[in-house]
Amino acid sequence: MTYLCPSGHRSTDPDACSECDMPMSDSVGLPRLPTAPAAPPVRCPSCGKAQPGGNAYCPHCGAKQSTGPEPLAPPVAVADFEAVVTADRAYYDETRATGGDERPPFPDYAPERAVRLDGAAAEIGRVHDLRDPPRPPPPVNLAERPAADLGVSRLHAVLQRDGDDWTVTDLDSKNGTYVAGTRLEPGAPRAIGPDETVNLGFWTAIRLRRKPTDGSRP
Repeated sequence: MTYLCPSGHRSTDPDACSECDMPMSDSVGLPRLPTAPAAPPVRCPSCGKAQPGGNAYCPHCGAKQSTGPEPLAPPVAVADFEAVVTADRAYYDETRATGGDERPPFPDYAPERAVRLDGAAAEIGRVHDLRDPPRPPPPVNLAERPAADLGVSRLHAVLQRDGDDWTVTDLDSKNGTYVAGTRLEPGAPRAIGPDETVNLGFWTAIRLRRKPTDGSRP
């Protein structure tokens, strides 16, 4: 422990400065408070010159010195995505005209629903028996009422994520997968633009929506 003398020296003696012998008391005779121990000298990792410890930057070359762990960055927004599923009357009418009249009528009630997309991939399909399925239902299950789409294959397509970018791949479905009116080649990923809609089955339309939420760093 050291003490600060009136002349500014650091003294190891609390009564008289070990450097200049000046009494170690203030004008009213009270002993001076001990000072914090000085940081040991260090060498700059950039220029190699010695310097007092505790400096943020080297006084010789200006290089930043290591003063402990960097503070954690503040929380940033993490993007969540969801698939918005709707019934598309225009798509239904167009495919009905080209595919014949054997398909079921357009549903009278088909409310929009949103499916949160977790992970790097989300399958689209139709599993209607959830009591004892041979495999778990896909994340985007188009067998759900009231607008179950019978034109969707059991495992129809897959959405895949790369950062904030998404692709859709048709998995050799019976009725195909369409983006911008063009039927996709099975097994060939197709990038989905921010305003593009994926059509499949008899009337299903899927678009992706970004949902920013506050969270920790990814």
